[in-house]
Formats: sequence, C-alpha cells, structure tokens
Amino acid sequence: MQRRRRLTRLTCSTRLPRCLTGIQRLHDIVTAVAPELKAKTYYGQPGYALDGKVVCFFRSGDGDKLRYSTFGLSVNAALDTPDGFWPTSYALHEPSEDVWERISALVRQAAGQNAA
Repeated sequence: MQRRRRLTRLTCSTRLPRCLTGIQRLHDIVTAVAPELKAKTYYGQPGYALDGKVVCFFRSGDGDKLRYSTFGLSVNAALDTPDGFWPTSYALHEPSEDVWERISALVRQAAGQNAA
C-alpha cells in the first residue's frame, strides 16, 4: 500500500480522481490477469515488471499537460508478431469497459501468456 501511495504521488497532480482511477484499475487488472508481474517505478510512473524488466506501464499526462494518460508496453513485452507490426502505447481518456477488457488481453499477452 505504501508503494502504491508513492507511485500515485509521482504520477498524479491536477486530475487526481481520474488519474487515481486509471492507476487503480490498471493495478487491479495486472494483479488479476498477470500476477507474475511485480509493481516497479518506471521513469517516475507506475510500471509492472517480469524478472525485473518493465513490461507495461501507466503514464499520467499531467506532467506534459496532456488531456489523456497513456498505457504503454515496453520492449520487454511479448507482443512481437510475424508481420513486424504491434502496438507500444495507447491514449486513455475516460476509457470504456471494452477498453479495460482489451488492456487485460494486452497485459496477458505482454506477460507471455496466450491472449484470451
């Protein structure tokens, strides 16, 4: 809990309620679908690592005064495709339930599990 509070302080400022909701929702998803990923600070933002290497992360847009936050995937995410084209980040602005479901599938895949 103390770690989560520290991560929250690092990432949220002016849009606190929305930012906290995004961080909490991502944390809940990661712990449910990929419990092998461990919370780790990633460039001052909350990230989730496998064997010490960050796989996915949340980035608040507050520091850059953006209207959206970002869900990102690092080079350590297991997302490579045969055609050589895959996502590395998504803008989050009031995401719907469908978006959270898609993020769940991406986290699962990024952690090296079969996508559901």
